[in-house]
Amino acid sequence: MDIEAFLRHRGGVARTAALHSAGFARTRVDQALAAGQVVRVRRGVYGLPTEGGVLGLALQHNALVTCLSAAPAYQLWTLEKAGMVHLSPGHKKTVPGTLTHGRILHPVHPWLPVAGLADVLIHALHCLPVLEALVMVQCAAQRGDVAVDFLRRKLPGNRNARSR
Repeated sequence: MDIEAFLRHRGGVARTAALHSAGFARTRVDQALAAGQVVRVRRGVYGLPTEGGVLGLALQHNALVTCLSAAPAYQLWTLEKAGMVHLSPGHKKTVPGTLTHGRILHPVHPWLPVAGLADVLIHALHCLPVLEALVMVQCAAQRGDVAVDFLRRKLPGNRNARSR
């Protein structure tokens, strides 16, 4: 597999560690960079010149894609595509032009800079209109990816009443 195919499989972007663990030596990455096959998004992050989009933005700012923006990564049903990028930066600094969500509490996607499914659904329940969030939760629950009781337990207290 060449480096472009690997990056395409990874959503157009990858960290240096992922490239090295896939067998691409530093010299191969430098050659691809010099040839214009890949671009350096930021230190330690490489991507395809024409791809990357939301995932590239997340890696560039050391954040995770969540909520409606993460629905395609988990193949969740949605009523509309995300107008703005929903990110969870994991730190206090917000990314300009994005909707910022809270901390990530569950395991993240194995190789993409995407929050875990439970966090994606919890963020959607807090952020989106009821019907849009319900569609995403229904998709995940119907496939057996998450139990509705699990989500209910993760939303205790009065402040989460609307989400429950």
